[in-house]
Amino acid sequence: ELLKIKLRVMLKFLILTGLSVVSSKPTLGLYYESLDPYSRQFIREEVWPVYQQLGDNFDVKFVAYGNAVTSGSLESGFSISCQHGERECTGNIVQACTVNHVPEMWNQIYLLNCMASDSSPDKAGPGCFSQLGLDYSSVQSCAEGEEGQRLHFQNGEEHNGLNPGAWAVPWFTWDGVGDDEVIDGMDALGLAGYLCANYDIC
Repeated sequence: ELLKIKLRVMLKFLILTGLSVVSSKPTLGLYYESLDPYSRQFIREEVWPVYQQLGDNFDVKFVAYGNAVTSGSLESGFSISCQHGERECTGNIVQACTVNHVPEMWNQIYLLNCMASDSSPDKAGPGCFSQLGLDYSSVQSCAEGEEGQRLHFQNGEEHNGLNPGAWAVPWFTWDGVGDDEVIDGMDALGLAGYLCANYDIC
């Protein structure tokens, strides 16, 4: 009986330890714009190649909005003006819908890298989805309807709610924390270098 109790205690410990390992997987928050050249470069040259190497060890949360400006509210109606014009708003919405409708992390990153690599990211959705054999229809419905507008609005709320506030695009957080130290570290080390320096994964 004592052995059974010890085994149960050990099992609980292992389960809790396993859960803590899972929950300690860091998440890069990427606050960006779909047409911004620096955002697109970061996705192409940092996020995609590093995720292929170290993807088991971190996740990415994509928040497309950047320096856009929202007028109005969700309740009374709103409009969003994007830094690089209406095409960027369309691209932001398509990518927000992609993130919302494609839960698998690898697929998300593949698709956003594909869009960022295209000469017209705002129009690249169908072609990128076809590369993975994925159905684009739910994302298209989202992007063309109220859901896409709401997701873009919510991205704006999240971006504007950052504390400290974002002063650059792209902007980075790790597990929700972003500041000058994070930005300087990411700029100096790159994504892979930052992960290896700050997390026990390399």
